[in-house]
Amino acid sequence: AALGASRVLPIAGKGFAATETLFRAPAWEEGHARRPDVIYISRSRLPGGTLPTGVLMVAPDVCVEVLSPNDDAIEVD
Repeated sequence: AALGASRVLPIAGKGFAATETLFRAPAWEEGHARRPDVIYISRSRLPGGTLPTGVLMVAPDVCVEVLSPNDDAIEVD
């Protein structure tokens, strides 16, 4: 799937919601990335308005991480 996400859902031509999507901001150190449970990114923030393949190189508009009572601090960080 695009972005290496488990699932991608287009949102009324405005953007995309996706699960388990790896993203890395260009200013971050190599190897430093995040994979939140759910993201939303607007189409206007994507080059050409399309989803890339592989790692998303811009921070999403919204990130959601679902915490479980069994998560320890190292998993949440």
